[in-house]
Amino acid sequence: MNHTRVELKTAAKNRLSGNWGLNIVVMLLAVYIPALILGGITGLLEGCSSAMSSMESYTAAGVVSGISSLISVAVGILVCGPLMIGYDYFSLIFMRGGETEYLTPYKIAFNNTNFMRFVSTYFMMQLFIFLWSLLLIIPGIVKSFSYAMTPFILKDHPEMNWKEAITESRRMMDGHKGELFVLYLSFIGWLILTCLTFGILAIYVTPYMQMTVTDFYRSLKGEDINAFPPYTA
Repeated sequence: MNHTRVELKTAAKNRLSGNWGLNIVVMLLAVYIPALILGGITGLLEGCSSAMSSMESYTAAGVVSGISSLISVAVGILVCGPLMIGYDYFSLIFMRGGETEYLTPYKIAFNNTNFMRFVSTYFMMQLFIFLWSLLLIIPGIVKSFSYAMTPFILKDHPEMNWKEAITESRRMMDGHKGELFVLYLSFIGWLILTCLTFGILAIYVTPYMQMTVTDFYRSLKGEDINAFPPYTA
């Protein structure tokens, strides 16, 4: 990697300066609000299931609980997953100086070209991480770092499918997984403060972390993270 952690974080803050409003709204629309809506729906269904169990309607409770699980998995794969990859696309465009707007992740995630590609990529990434986690939690964590650059690679290589992008991420992260782990670890103070503020500080910390990791990818590619080359779609 061509840049230190301090340089990555400084470049992210410099780029975010004057653009916090855009990034906070995009983060809320693409990440937090969909997750909260999904959590609310599944929570309501699980509450109904618990109420039925207390009334000894165990069959109905099992059905409702099963429906809740199916909705959670389906929405996670078909909505939240593509939006998270769309958010990564937004981040890379933004950090390279490209034009972005509030609904950029939605427009990217749910167009005909990207949707199924994003769904398959997100599903396979989560499946592989889950299977590795069955061995022990540590292999799952290691693999999550191996696959971390996959969404950015999809952006830069539209010709790649999910398998090629994951393979390229593994290659790119070979010898750099520890660096990314330490980079995340450097935000531990901010994450503790986020917990102490009941998550409110996440509106600052999440874009800051996101753009820093985006520049981690740019640094691995040998880009000057302080330069914003002309953006091409």
